[in-house]
Amino acid sequence: MSDENLFYEAGEEETGSEESLEKALYELWDRMKKAVSVIQTLQQDNADLKKQAAELESRIAELEESVENKERVIDNLQSDGNGGNLDGAERVSYFSDEERVELERKIDQLIERINTHLG
Repeated sequence: MSDENLFYEAGEEETGSEESLEKALYELWDRMKKAVSVIQTLQQDNADLKKQAAELESRIAELEESVENKERVIDNLQSDGNGGNLDGAERVSYFSDEERVELERKIDQLIERINTHLG
């Protein structure tokens, strides 16, 4: 018997193991496709998180700069020796007109309540 015939006969006997090997390869292929999908999802999530982190870092830098500017203004006001008494030209407005009017109204109401309790 030649080598080819031996191989052919052995191949016929191992048909069941070929099928199980084929099944195992298909299962492996499916698992690899799922793994690739999970990896792609994780990569996209990672990119999104990096973008969000960069945006937050930028916002933090803006807020820190704003705080530093306001601290400088406070330091300047305190060092002027005016004790916070500024005339209209030097007044720094931190409130909009509507906010200022609402604040004045609330202060007036508070003073009225205090006077009622004292009076």
